[in-house]
Amino acid sequence: MTDLPERSLLLDLYAAFFKSGQIVEAAVEGTGIGPEDFAFVSIVGMREPVTPTAISREFGHSLSTVLFRAGRNVDLGFVERISNPQDGRSFLLRLTPAGRDVWRRAASNLGLAVTALEARLERPAAEIQQVLRELQAAFDAELAEPGRPLPRR
Repeated sequence: MTDLPERSLLLDLYAAFFKSGQIVEAAVEGTGIGPEDFAFVSIVGMREPVTPTAISREFGHSLSTVLFRAGRNVDLGFVERISNPQDGRSFLLRLTPAGRDVWRRAASNLGLAVTALEARLERPAAEIQQVLRELQAAFDAELAEPGRPLPRR
């Protein structure tokens, strides 16, 4: 049998991301919102009113992806566009009453799952979140160097 190399940091992150998605899928089941829409509604609800550009910067999505998600959630009745009083050429996003209702329902289920998950951790969740934020800052710094090629072999 061949010795397999240890998993890389990025592969571990990928696995954690995929498994966290399964937890979210289970939490939103039957609430009237899907996992990807729940994530977007959560971002808007925590930052509202918020510009699509701010969402793009903070969460690493392309602006076109944010605009697609915004349009989808406007069509679903969860989010609304309002004019930006500081820049008449742009708009802000905020939750509708229906969006706030479905967000609360799904977030309640997810809160129970997070509590159970945190009970299984060997260290405080706040410590893990701090490490994840440091990792995001490292990603931001790496991605901010324009024209710098990623290392290749």
